[in-house]
This record gives sequence, C-alpha cells and structure tokens, in this order.
Amino acid sequence: AVELIRELQRDSWLPSYNSACINEVVKETSEIYGPFEKLMVEKKEEGDRTHEETLQLKTQWACMQRNKRCVMAYLKHRAEEVMRMRWECGTSVMQQEQQDRLSAQELELANNYDRLLGEYMQEIGEDISMDMEPPRATHITVRVLKDLGEIATMDGSIRLDRNSEHYVRRYDVQHLIRQGYLEHMSK
Repeated sequence: AVELIRELQRDSWLPSYNSACINEVVKETSEIYGPFEKLMVEKKEEGDRTHEETLQLKTQWACMQRNKRCVMAYLKHRAEEVMRMRWECGTSVMQQEQQDRLSAQELELANNYDRLLGEYMQEIGEDISMDMEPPRATHITVRVLKDLGEIATMDGSIRLDRNSEHYVRRYDVQHLIRQGYLEHMSK
C-alpha cells in the first residue's frame, strides 16, 4: 500500500494508474480480514480473548486501516490532479500521454468535471477559469511557442507563427498560454 504513495512522490505529474498494486492491496486486506473476523466471531467478548489475541486483533485492524488510508490517499491525490489540470489548462483536453496514465474512471471524472464546470459557467455567463489571478492589464505581449496558424480574436484574426510576438487581449489567448502554445512575455 505504501508503494502507491511512493509512486506519486516519484513522478512529476501522475504515474500510470496502478490497478495491479491496488488489487494486491485489496487482496492483502481480504487475507488479513479473514482471520480477524474469525477471531472476532469466536471471541465476541473482550474478556474471552488472551492478551496475544487482543494484540493480534489490534495489529490486524491497524494494517487494514493503513491499507485503506494509503489507497484512499492515492485515489484522492489523482482525482485532485485531474481537476487541477482542468483549471490550469482551461479545458479537460489532455495530451495522449496524460490520458494513457489515467484509469477509465479518472477519464470519466475529467469529462464530467469539465461538463459540469462548463454548464455552470454558461449559466452564469462568465468564464471563471480564464484568470486564476486578477489580471494586471487587459492586453499582454505573448510569444508563440508552437505554430497555431490563424485564430479569431475579439479584435480580428491574427496569425500565430512560431517565435512571433503579439500584443493581444489577455482573454483571447489565456487558454493558449495555459496549454503551453504561447508564452506571456513579462515587461
């Protein structure tokens, strides 16, 4: 179970979903639970148990709880990373490499979270994911990191060729900055 937590610490984003390790932890916990339950049923009253049996029960209980906490921490961290990515990128569209690291349930979480957030923003008429910090200016200078071709902005269309710089409305390009296509040039 602790190996799941170590995996999260070793990787820069998320390691590939480790269903084999999770299944192993579930199996180990089930193997611990069998003797635990048998002893609990046989000796319901604490006075019926020897000191060793009481220690055995406490140890087995602690092991099962540790396994549960490790798996829950692993799953919670992964879910939070999926949702954090939605806020940072401005969309749930992920690169294939990132999608390959997620389980089917995590991909479903990403899509459902994106849909719910999109519905909410549409309902209030505001894109709350645009600026994670209050903007200092409405227009910014950006450098193009990857060729994007022509895009439509509030001020008309512009051609975004690699290494070109543009002075544009922040709102028009914020999502492209978060996705890594543009770089905000600070003054």
